[in-house]
Amino acid sequence: MPEIISGHYVSIFFFCILTKNYFMKKYIIILFICLLNSSYSQQVWNTDPQFPKEQISNAWDEGRDISSLSYGYDRWALVTSDVPGDYLQTWVTDPSFPKDEIKELWDEGKYITSLNYGKGLWLLVMSKIPGYAGQRWFTDPSFPKNKINEGWDEGKFITSLTYGNGQWAVVMTEFPLFTSQSYSATYDFPEEEIQQGWDDGKYITSLNYCNGLWALVMSGVPTGGGQNYSTSYSFPKDKIKEGWDKGMYITNLTYGDGKWVLVMSGTLF
Repeated sequence: MPEIISGHYVSIFFFCILTKNYFMKKYIIILFICLLNSSYSQQVWNTDPQFPKEQISNAWDEGRDISSLSYGYDRWALVTSDVPGDYLQTWVTDPSFPKDEIKELWDEGKYITSLNYGKGLWLLVMSKIPGYAGQRWFTDPSFPKNKINEGWDEGKFITSLTYGNGQWAVVMTEFPLFTSQSYSATYDFPEEEIQQGWDDGKYITSLNYCNGLWALVMSGVPTGGGQNYSTSYSFPKDKIKEGWDKGMYITNLTYGDGKWVLVMSGTLF
């Protein structure tokens, strides 16, 4: 049986979703991101072998939202962040792919903001997030490059790419903040692909170890801010503190192929 838990705050940025003009919406989103960056002063991380439902509840009570939640090395890694307003978040864990829960929460005006698989469970987080629209998901036992290309042709971008229970799962969303996108799936850690993406003005927006492959998504983000990554065999708490001291934020935290991978960025997206 799935477990579904919702937060209870009200977002003050719902007007972004209601804005119909594409260019107006794009500039509103950029303005929102600038406000977010100036106000995003606190992140908290937790690791736990048990699913961190209590830590999530405590974070919501303290005004923080889920910004990263993944499973690896026999533990859940949770990052919660203090952002302006709130996104009425809901999380779901389900041994089966949570398609019914996604439809139900779409009907409530929420969008998929995180989708991962670990410890025999699909983990879904959905939120009311400014600027998201036109979202779709699909699963495939093979890497779904043709479906990704179709999504790009429809003006959507990859906002989640993961693998679990024998299938790839991709979420694509209309999101005016992203201006371009590329992906790769490689057996070796994608150092060269990341550098090439940075050289092209893109940022890491998703990086997971999936079915023996490193699945990387890099997206053009107009607000800048810089980005770095690190890999380590132990949980990277010192690297996180070092990044925080430089005014950067955790934007991707995952475990795969025997190592933790931490991505920290000066811009939130």
